[in-house]
Amino acid sequence: MHGGIEMKKIICALMMCFCFMPAFANIDTREYVDWRDFPNVVQVDAYDVYNKKVGRCTGTQIDRYVITAAHCVENHAFIFKIHRNDGTSVDVNLISKGDASKQSTDWAILQLPTPVDSEYVISPDVTSDTGNLYGFGALKILSDDDILKIREYIFNNSGFDSDRVLELLDSDIPGVGYIYNDGDRLKKSTCSGITTNGDTLKYHCIASPGNSGGGLFVNNVELSGIVSQGPVMIGPGDLYAAKMQPVVDELQRLQSDNCNVDETISRLKKIYDNQTVERFGDYLYTDGNYIYAITDLCGHILLRNVDVGRIKNIEYRDGFYEITSNAVYGFGVSGAPEGFNNALTNAYLKNKNTDTFIYRISADDVNSEHIKLSIDGGKNFFDEKTELKKLYRSLFNQSELDNMPPQWQQFLQE
Repeated sequence: MHGGIEMKKIICALMMCFCFMPAFANIDTREYVDWRDFPNVVQVDAYDVYNKKVGRCTGTQIDRYVITAAHCVENHAFIFKIHRNDGTSVDVNLISKGDASKQSTDWAILQLPTPVDSEYVISPDVTSDTGNLYGFGALKILSDDDILKIREYIFNNSGFDSDRVLELLDSDIPGVGYIYNDGDRLKKSTCSGITTNGDTLKYHCIASPGNSGGGLFVNNVELSGIVSQGPVMIGPGDLYAAKMQPVVDELQRLQSDNCNVDETISRLKKIYDNQTVERFGDYLYTDGNYIYAITDLCGHILLRNVDVGRIKNIEYRDGFYEITSNAVYGFGVSGAPEGFNNALTNAYLKNKNTDTFIYRISADDVNSEHIKLSIDGGKNFFDEKTELKKLYRSLFNQSELDNMPPQWQQFLQE
């Protein structure tokens, strides 16, 4: 959950309640549900540019998008992956987000490689004061006996202030274990008292870290809110969610045939930390922070991870994008041994018969995993790792190949 709530105050109130209640009702009213019954609810993992995981949230797939919270795509996050109920994982791309510092604008839109069927509909109007929250909160569902043991553990270890309670709850509790290790199981929380305040929803529910970005559903299928903030420990409390109207407005903009290019550029700069965004005809190209993307004028990402240096031309034909790039700087090879890329560039510049590279990428391959490359003006295209190694070897004469460092020779033969 979002870190902006008064977490300690909530915990203290709950712990005092636990200490003085003579009898226990089942305080934890959540229930485990079978993820197979909810194929459009997904886990959203965020990674930094070094592929280090920096967070996990919940999201909802609808058509070609995943809806989640803006604070789930921050914290130096640039790379995103969703995990589905069938065990598959898919790379997704951030294409728009609101302001995570405000509950009313704590929304984000990720782009799927291909559209999916969804039973859910986005509802800007809230048609009921009750609903359900589905998500991958890390707090395991606690029995009455678990709660009694937690209360006793806190009492016996002088947990009389909020900092001490936080420390104790984040430990291995005797007879209960560590309570925040359940983020892979989908849970349903029944919510009540849904009220509206501008673009923010307030409702009574149980959630924990990992629920962020999940949907608040009314009438089973109406996605009416995106979980932003709320109590992150034990017991029910007031949660807050962004309403869906800003998301609906943004989806309409993304699906428009006539987008405001300046507005799109501004949004892309916000997403990609103010890096360079340039226009090339009917396309935009972002460059910086190790993230490269080509988008349409509305901001839909067409291609990712294509370091094409200085683009000269982008064309779409027969289901493929062909990107012509100035090759004066040569090219690098991911995973090559030290010094190899400089030698490769020098060999190319010495033997080249064109001053361009042409990348050919399928329009269905948003993340550019299968790039075909031509260095002879489009006469021949090489693809896949083994074929590209043949291309690299062709730039060196036999004497150069024979006198290469052993690690270079091994790399070219792999």
